[in-house]
Amino acid sequence: SYKMQPYGSIQVTEGHQLGEKKPFFLFDPERFYLRCFVLIFVCFLTFGSYYCYDNPGALETNIEERFHITNSTLTRYTALYSVYSWPNTVQVFFGGWLIDRFFGLPLGGFIFCTLILIGQIIFAIGVTIGNSFPGYWVAILGRFVFGLGGETLSVAQASYTAKWFRGKELALAFGITLSFSRIGSSINFDIEPSLVKATNLPIGIWFGVIICIISVVSSVILAFLNWRGDKAVDDNPELKRQRELAASVEEKVSLLDVRFFPLSLWIIFLICVSFYVSVFVWIQNAAKYLQNYWGFDQREASFYVGLPYLVSAGVSPVVGFVVDKIGGAPIWISLACLVMTLCHLSLVLYPFTHFTPVPAMIVQGIAYSTLAAALWPSVPLLVKQNITTTAFGLMTAIQNTGLAICPIIVGVIMDHRGQKDGIYALAACAAVSFLLSLVLIFVDLVSGAKLIRKQKVVEEELEPSAQQHLITDKNN
Repeated sequence: SYKMQPYGSIQVTEGHQLGEKKPFFLFDPERFYLRCFVLIFVCFLTFGSYYCYDNPGALETNIEERFHITNSTLTRYTALYSVYSWPNTVQVFFGGWLIDRFFGLPLGGFIFCTLILIGQIIFAIGVTIGNSFPGYWVAILGRFVFGLGGETLSVAQASYTAKWFRGKELALAFGITLSFSRIGSSINFDIEPSLVKATNLPIGIWFGVIICIISVVSSVILAFLNWRGDKAVDDNPELKRQRELAASVEEKVSLLDVRFFPLSLWIIFLICVSFYVSVFVWIQNAAKYLQNYWGFDQREASFYVGLPYLVSAGVSPVVGFVVDKIGGAPIWISLACLVMTLCHLSLVLYPFTHFTPVPAMIVQGIAYSTLAAALWPSVPLLVKQNITTTAFGLMTAIQNTGLAICPIIVGVIMDHRGQKDGIYALAACAAVSFLLSLVLIFVDLVSGAKLIRKQKVVEEELEPSAQQHLITDKNN
């Protein structure tokens, strides 16, 4: 079976420094420049997924006209998002387990990246056909296939990041990958309305296919770099011995490992789903809301909707760096949840006070990036290295359960009670995440404060058995 041994956990010893057989310099995984090079392609791995995911959000008016969707049938529009999330309520967990147990990151990343490309092609065909039938249902099928790859690809990206940066600049690396993903989403909201206005809707969707091809190429390059990184370690006797000793104390990956997940991790899962529902379901419906309440045209509304993603792109690396240096992840999470709750409430009040929505959209981006930069790097601190991908997979599966159900619920609320009440529902989701974050702080404090302390200090305590084996072997 595949073993994901993080390079960051391999220590360069005196013998390695004094001249034992070293890996080829260019591909030495201990080199900072190589990790930076790998990070570039880790970012591009999900760029196509994030760009295309919000195609319906950026082009809501065009898509509703193409498929004859009216204000009384908005659930047909929200279904384009829900159907993406439905397969990920289960599949992404098993996808993470398959990557851990069988595929490995290189093959798994390529498979799920290819599913993204196929799904976008089918979606583009459905949009090209148009009409309620059969074009709409072909588009729905495309979004379903797109979903089969999208979230598990994000799990693979998180695992690549954990493998190359664990014990080093992990939170910063997560912040950068999030930043680049959000750039993809922001570019979609900025480019697609203008591209469609200059050409037509099918060309705009087919352009997304080209972006997905870039991600597939990145997955192939990453597979090569990952292979060379593993080979570089294998070519050095000392580093190879350390990796084998560390791997020898790992247990086989099993789906039953979820029984041993700590309470803190389950709380993180619940925060993840409640917070992300409040963000993504808002983004899905924001363009229409801004057009109706502020009178923006589609291009202006799409630009403002993309602001949280654009702000997040700049803030995420900074927050990641701060979390790496000073710790306190649960506190950052709690602040982000509180701020997001207040932002949603302000967006309900703004139309009646004649203020611009821009400040709230900017602060949303700050809250979103803060949450993500503190939440996702917390997972590797709570589980063993060999089940990191399984934990990310379950977290994403729970997140997508919410993202599959809540767009439909919010769509029904908006159909029957109006858009304002739908935003109140999203504010309630953000408030739930804030309450859960307070519980997380308490649980973490009484269970050793693994999350509140600095990441590096905690990671030194995560695999004591492996470190003990290394010390014993060296003494012998």
